[in-house]
Amino acid sequence: MKNYYKIMGLKAGATENEIKSAYRLLAKRFHPDVNPGNAAAAEKFAALGEAYEILSDPVKRADYDRQIVIERQQAQAAQQQAAAQAAAQAAARTAYGFARQQQTAYSQQSAQGASQASRQIFQQQQMQIQQLLAKVAEAQHEGYVKGQAAGYNEARLKFAPEIDHLKSELDAATSRESDYAAAVDRYRKRLEATEAEFKSMKARKEEKEAQLSAKLEKALADADKMKKEQAAKVKNAESTQKKIDKLSAETEELKRENAAFKSRLKSLESENGELTSKLFKKDTALTDLKLENNRLSGEKSFYENEYEKAKAEIEEKEQAIEVLNQTIAQWEDFSASLDTAEAMKTLKSGWDKQLRDLKKKLKETHYGTLGVLYIATDEEIKDAFKKLVKKFTKKVETDKSFEAKLFAVNEAAKILTDAKKRKAYNAEIGVSDEEIAEFAENKRKHDEAMSQLEREAGEQEFWAYVEELMYNAQTGDADSQNTLGEMYFDGEELDRDPEQAVYWFKEAAKSKHAEAFCNLGICFLTGDGVDADMEKGKGFIKQAAKLGSARAEEIVNADFTLDGDD
Repeated sequence: MKNYYKIMGLKAGATENEIKSAYRLLAKRFHPDVNPGNAAAAEKFAALGEAYEILSDPVKRADYDRQIVIERQQAQAAQQQAAAQAAAQAAARTAYGFARQQQTAYSQQSAQGASQASRQIFQQQQMQIQQLLAKVAEAQHEGYVKGQAAGYNEARLKFAPEIDHLKSELDAATSRESDYAAAVDRYRKRLEATEAEFKSMKARKEEKEAQLSAKLEKALADADKMKKEQAAKVKNAESTQKKIDKLSAETEELKRENAAFKSRLKSLESENGELTSKLFKKDTALTDLKLENNRLSGEKSFYENEYEKAKAEIEEKEQAIEVLNQTIAQWEDFSASLDTAEAMKTLKSGWDKQLRDLKKKLKETHYGTLGVLYIATDEEIKDAFKKLVKKFTKKVETDKSFEAKLFAVNEAAKILTDAKKRKAYNAEIGVSDEEIAEFAENKRKHDEAMSQLEREAGEQEFWAYVEELMYNAQTGDADSQNTLGEMYFDGEELDRDPEQAVYWFKEAAKSKHAEAFCNLGICFLTGDGVDADMEKGKGFIKQAAKLGSARAEEIVNADFTLDGDD
């Protein structure tokens, strides 16, 4: 099966944005228009298209990921089967060789038993592995489709009972192994005691035989001496004969003792053989128990590994969901910004119409003459009067018709700056105090609403800038990466997050960005976002200075002394 992640230079948990970015970059590099006549580039471009078609489609990608998991699990299962078969065969060969040294007949039986046990273990392992593969594939598929905490809980609940069962079996096997080991130890101690007793009896037998041999030699020597002296010592013949008889009796007694020793020795040898046979059976049982223990340990490790893989996969899906949620939030912010702009437009349009209607109503009045509204203050009226007088006075010199306008402005100012005259005039033109108060309140609310919308628009413009900055940083723009890192580090516009800042500084440093090297060095010197490391910090700042960072050069010249603001 083709590895589409490897073709695109991605990891298995790559996000949708990473897949798109990688495809754009590689497609530009290997496009046939850029590489005319290059068959290898054309083949690479076709492979990229095939990989992107699968990985950019969530359904096809999920199916492809499941096939990869199943293929990897089948390979692992085959390896485990081969290892189990090899271990069983090795155990059978070991048991067979050891049994051949003990007894040929027992060896054949033991070898047959070992072979049968190996086949049974192998068959059981095959069945268990197939069942576990089905369960793991099902659990991983469910965890992948759900892609949230529920998948993680279900995977944990599915595997936890089997892992607990394996642990209990392993504990029981360990207990049985301990019992067998204790029994073997008792038999071994009993065998050692028997062997010690046998050696002691053998030593006593040898000592008796030596004594008997010495006595026999002495008796024979005495007999020869007596025979030589018999002629001369006829009187002592009877006494000598008694001595010979006594020696003969002692010799017979020694022979009987020797026979008893040999009988006891034979009995001990038989008992030793029985104990050796029992010890061998215990050793083989202990070996079987160890093999079973190893098998259970292997299955436990396999389940734990699969559990951790499922957990890691669920965490990757949760991260992908978090990225998706962030993207949705960004679109919601963007949508809100559009709503805010539309609201400002609507509010301004409504207010402009209201002002136009009011100005039209006041056009032929003193308010219209001065170009003010009926909510104008005395100061506003006086300012309008001064501007119009200055304007019309200049024009009167060339156009006498402006004298009438100047007179009208003067009369309007006299009435509207006198409170009593202004109230009477308002009643004359049909403008009530309630209408003026209502209009003033509407203007106040409009101004507050516009101020609020302008503030929101400013915030939305900022977040739109951050969104654009984040997109550029994720697509590899070093300046955006460094700027984003500085914003996280300073904590003025974004919440301060030194670790996030260090991440973006490192990303920008991959592109040899001078200021990113300098910022990264400062983080290592101060211990913000990373473990403090003076040597690394100095190294990054020196590199930044070589790349042209004026700030880094100042820090180097100051012997790496940082200001408080840094």
